[in-house]
Amino acid sequence: MLIGMAFGVFFILSCSTVEQSSPQSEPAPSTQQQFEEQLSNLDRQIGENPNEISLRIQKANLLVDFAKSREEPSQRKPVYQNLRDLSASTAQINLYTDELEPVITAAWAEEQSSGMRLLQQNDSETIDTHFDTIIAHFENAITIIPDSLVTYSLKATTFYRNGYLNEAVKTLETAKRMAENTDLEISEKLAYLYLESGKLDESVAIYSDLVESNPDDDHFHHGLVNAYILNNQHEKAVDLLQLLVEKYPTRYNYQEALATELYFIFEKEAGLIISSPGSYDPADESIEQLINKLEDVHSMFDALKSDIPTNEENIYRMAAFYKNSASKLREISASLSLNNQSKASIEALEKAHLEYGLPLWERLSEINPDNLEYLTSLRNIYLYLGMEEEAESLERSINF
Repeated sequence: MLIGMAFGVFFILSCSTVEQSSPQSEPAPSTQQQFEEQLSNLDRQIGENPNEISLRIQKANLLVDFAKSREEPSQRKPVYQNLRDLSASTAQINLYTDELEPVITAAWAEEQSSGMRLLQQNDSETIDTHFDTIIAHFENAITIIPDSLVTYSLKATTFYRNGYLNEAVKTLETAKRMAENTDLEISEKLAYLYLESGKLDESVAIYSDLVESNPDDDHFHHGLVNAYILNNQHEKAVDLLQLLVEKYPTRYNYQEALATELYFIFEKEAGLIISSPGSYDPADESIEQLINKLEDVHSMFDALKSDIPTNEENIYRMAAFYKNSASKLREISASLSLNNQSKASIEALEKAHLEYGLPLWERLSEINPDNLEYLTSLRNIYLYLGMEEEAESLERSINF
């Protein structure tokens, strides 16, 4: 991930609970039989008088009231599907009026707000206990108004927070199709979930579209950089990070991420040389370019020393860079048939990187004197640099 950058989590509740009440209506029928009788009677009358809006409003209120009387939200879905069908058929004959719309909207709002109230408690135990109920509320709301993107978002949030990543992805994929790829929040959430679920090509594609359509939104750039990094598209990550470094020269986390990405590229190219040395000419410009790239990384880390916080994590990152780069240089030197001058040059650079890293490993050993990796790395650097006394003293102190 982009060092130091928190580019999401987008699965927080930023919208307030919707509170609406449905219009006054007759009490809900007390039994399933009474409900079915009243519903059958209204359906017959609507069939005989399809343009009588008052009959449709009566049916809508009957359905809503009966749904509310069902204690378990999951039992309401078939009733709400009937309500949705009524709404759709009314719209088809252009009878959808201001009298019917509030009944539909209030039912949707009641289900959504009920789910939100449970979700907003922000208690993992509560979410586990009421997970099925929360999902049922949101599914009811979607049944009533299928193109409500906010409900899809809330449903995906519920799945995500309860560990159902694939279900969250499927929910947002449905929402994205409903939105015809125009809703930024849905697209961004889906891109983030693709990143978390390992669908990296899909994540890159969505973030790329978001950056292209919203070039001034740095949030989307952060997501795209992370997608590139995790998808091993380090060259593209470097290109984008270079633009961000130019735009924000004082945001040192961009510079640190750029230095790290440049090292990844160096390591990849060095690996190719080491694995097939016969295909490389020691005088080839690609070798020189590779070395220059490494020196660029050193220059960036050297400049960052005075800017980034001197905590253990940052010190370790730089120390590991110098140790690993020296190791790669040693492997390159051993793999290629170099003339004396070239061999001496690479060996000098290897030694220089160990010397750059030495004070960092010493500092790490002071911060965490029980860390065997720190102590072992420090001893090995002492030995390579010919500092036998320091190495022996360290060995005695930790009983190697």
